[in-house]
Amino acid sequence: MKKILLAVIICSVMYSYADEIEFTEKIYEKPVVNFSDGVEMFCYMFGIPVNNSFDKNMENLSKQVKYMPKKYSAEKPFTVGDFSLFAMQYLDIKSGLFYLASHSGRYAARELMLRNIIPFNTSEYEKISGQELIALVQKVVEYEESK
Repeated sequence: MKKILLAVIICSVMYSYADEIEFTEKIYEKPVVNFSDGVEMFCYMFGIPVNNSFDKNMENLSKQVKYMPKKYSAEKPFTVGDFSLFAMQYLDIKSGLFYLASHSGRYAARELMLRNIIPFNTSEYEKISGQELIALVQKVVEYEESK
């Protein structure tokens, strides 16, 4: 009986991560990820169920994320500033005078540069490729685990 229960638990854990693995494989080769991909990535990071609808994903993510980029659409390229704004809230960082005053991607990116998550001299307007998004998420997770 214990073996059957263990097998069911292992299968359910593998199934729950299958969508995330499939998504990561899908965006890995993209030269530029779009805003919808970025939102989906942060839904996975926050542990929010992911839907096929961009609007539903945004609605679910907005329950966890207080500050959103000013202008966004599903097909807009995902930028370093957009990533930084979400990452600062994911990490629950409450420092950086200009970031706290404006809650903008520009100052969120600067704060993440100081924490060695984003490379220095990176513009908040730079578009992110799939490989870069995965690498940045990895750095965010490593930073989270170190704290």
